Amino acid sequence: MLFNGGHKIVKDKDLLSIDYLPTEIVGREEEIKDLAFNFSYLFRENPSLPELLIYGNVGTGKTVCMNYILRHLKAEAKQRNTLLKVINIKCSEARTKYEILKKILTELLNTEISLSSSSDMHGKIVENLAERGGFLLLFLDEIHEIKETDINSVLFTISRLGEDISYSIPNKQGKLNSD
Repeated sequence: MLFNGGHKIVKDKDLLSIDYLPTEIVGREEEIKDLAFNFSYLFRENPSLPELLIYGNVGTGKTVCMNYILRHLKAEAKQRNTLLKVINIKCSEARTKYEILKKILTELLNTEISLSSSSDMHGKIVENLAERGGFLLLFLDEIHEIKETDINSVLFTISRLGEDISYSIPNKQGKLNSD
């Protein structure tokens, strides 16, 4: 009993997990309200998703606020029968264009997949998104961890996915859209 004393120091160790997401965020009500407003466009007459950059000092709640919003956004989308796929990429674990595209494709297909190039990955992503329809929301956490040589290419590629999809969908005559 010398080292334990029969007492628990931590009542619920799950609360200390890096994956723990509280049911309520204290002190970030205004930021959450702003994020919710931006994401509410998904449920409006002409639905769309925003391109947001959230920045700030380490440990200020950026990731927890986004995960909180995404949890509620997914639930709302499900309730409204809106097809939404959310992919959370931790850029400290996927640091190159190839690794990020591989993570997106793996999440879309629900299976591990490796193709020989970023271009092949991109093509397969576009093909899958065109077939599935709906919305894709990418959350790139710790974006500063992407290799400096890849950052511009990554941002350009993912920001153009919607355009690439519209060019890959055949029109009523079976021809690819080109305008």
